[in-house]
Amino acid sequence: MEINIYEKLFDRRNISLKRMLVVVFAFIGLIALIMIFNNNFYDYYNGKAIFENSNKINTLVYIDDLEKIVKNKEIMIGGTTFSYKVDSIDSDNFISGNNIFKMVHLSLESDKSISIENNYVSYYIVLGHDNIVNYFLKKLKGG
Repeated sequence: MEINIYEKLFDRRNISLKRMLVVVFAFIGLIALIMIFNNNFYDYYNGKAIFENSNKINTLVYIDDLEKIVKNKEIMIGGTTFSYKVDSIDSDNFISGNNIFKMVHLSLESDKSISIENNYVSYYIVLGHDNIVNYFLKKLKGG
């Protein structure tokens, strides 16, 4: 074996710090992009409701928010998601200061029955979700 071939094979190579930093920053950037586009922000409508029986709840809803309750079909109570339908909306208004409320009667459509009766619970209705980039663009535009 010739000496110059041996020197090329086993010569100490210099590690390029620039190349290493480019690889590390590219890896960090790739992980950041994956996190940005895969994380979602959820927009919720939340309120309080009282259980009439195991599958029926009543809630007071601000009159401008009635569409949010009628339009959606899923409700989260205690971390469990249920589908629901609006049974009725009372024609009577409840007035508090300048706010007008309506009583909305909902029936939960689920195989599971909730064993809470005559108790108040918090509920959440998912209005929509978006990724981080679109969320910030909407907020910058004022939406």
